[in-house]
Amino acid sequence: MKRALLVLSLLVLLLPLQGAKPSLTATIPPLTLWLSEIAGPQMEITTLIKPGSSPHTFALTVSAAASIHRSKGMVLVGADLEPWLKEMGNPKKSSIPLFVLADHCAPLIGPADHPNPHLWLSPRRMAKATPALGEFLARLDPANAPLYRKRAGEVKRRLEELDKSLTQQSRSLSKRAVVVHHPSWNYLLEDYGIRVVATVERNDEETPSPRRIQEILETMKRERVDVILTEPNVSAPWGRMLSQEGRGREVVLDPLAFTPNLKSYAQFLEKNFLLLKDALR
Repeated sequence: MKRALLVLSLLVLLLPLQGAKPSLTATIPPLTLWLSEIAGPQMEITTLIKPGSSPHTFALTVSAAASIHRSKGMVLVGADLEPWLKEMGNPKKSSIPLFVLADHCAPLIGPADHPNPHLWLSPRRMAKATPALGEFLARLDPANAPLYRKRAGEVKRRLEELDKSLTQQSRSLSKRAVVVHHPSWNYLLEDYGIRVVATVERNDEETPSPRRIQEILETMKRERVDVILTEPNVSAPWGRMLSQEGRGREVVLDPLAFTPNLKSYAQFLEKNFLLLKDALR
């Protein structure tokens, strides 16, 4: 009975809207910012992960599944960031065209069977993937293909300029090492020569023990590191503890673009980088 109701709900939600623009689904807000600059007003974009949620713990709902099935295409990160998509079957065998960011961002950080999925936080990799996204949209909507290719070229240039700017700004940093809550920012940190000396939560299930916290404090003292990167939805007290005991500074960065009123992917990334830069002066 429950399965029948689920199927019926999906059928109602899947009814097409007459005259509607082609729709796309992006899994996380940073992808929406990037995608919208290329898709422009020709396409409607739905974002699955809402503020306060995490792609690591997201649970697929009926409305989210319906949004995916209504879409003309879907843009996701891959690298196992969205394991919940497997509830809909093998994403690689989906009838919905997919753009998988990880397929265009080599090399990835980490082991081949479990790479770091936070690729969207590297402007270099995003610039590299942008032409492929333009071609993806061109295939979905051939009538507007020249527009998508033109915008993709413009976005790529802006991201390359952003990368040059961040490279230049990073040369003036007096500190070049941090402790991180989660390996979200490792791609950006690697791009600009900033070392990660310790990671508090090395995977999504890990809760740091008192012994682990003590080890990190000893590493901070030995390496003379006093900057700890955390995230908006982290409620654990360890960041405050490390900053107090290690006489450091806790810096909250937003890897999922939940900050209100962001206009572009470049603005999202630059806002975070400026916070990092201020802490590492």
